[in-house]
Amino acid sequence: MDKEKENEQIWICGKYISHSMRHNKPEMEMSWEFAGCFSTEEKAIKACPNDQYFIAPANIDEIVPVDASEWTGAYYPKAEKIKCCCDDIKVKNDEKKETFDQ
Repeated sequence: MDKEKENEQIWICGKYISHSMRHNKPEMEMSWEFAGCFSTEEKAIKACPNDQYFIAPANIDEIVPVDASEWTGAYYPKAEKIKCCCDDIKVKNDEKKETFDQ
């Protein structure tokens, strides 16, 4: 990533709350609380007090899809292993990202 692109990216920190059913739809919906916005991945990691917090990159001035989709690059930096009831959750162990199936 060149320096100009790097400056256009921020890191979001959030706290996982729960999953719930969407009204009149069979899909599950994830709930989370915003915990901060940071200039670097390292600063976002430091903002995570426990394994319920995730971080994810976001590009400045980029419109994201209206429909729910996987957040590329999102992971739980302090989780050792998390299993989710409806889909995979990414976690970071040491310097490697892994996906754990249900």
